[in-house]
Amino acid sequence: MIKVSYSDFINRNSLLLDSMCLKECTPNHVAIKLKENNRQIIKGTVYDEKNRLSAGAIVQVAKINPVTLNRRILGFAVTDNFGNYAFSITALPGSIYELEVYAPISSR
Repeated sequence: MIKVSYSDFINRNSLLLDSMCLKECTPNHVAIKLKENNRQIIKGTVYDEKNRLSAGAIVQVAKINPVTLNRRILGFAVTDNFGNYAFSITALPGSIYELEVYAPISSR
């Protein structure tokens, strides 16, 4: 098992693994120890009007200031083949979050 600590990838958005540590044709397990934080997961499933799973739909998350009603887009997710999406955000007390869902672009 490859052990990685938070300090090994602090200030990076990715985890770097040396290929010399990986074994060919065998499962490679990575143990990661992270610091506690205040991030929240928002996840769900998108269905179409006929109650079928909606693959390729776009889900947008925005933060709304409750006083000024200013809206700031935080990001987008594309649903997988099963209509699932997930976001990780830093939820702040007193803030309002809005999800907007856009239909998949037809390939016809």
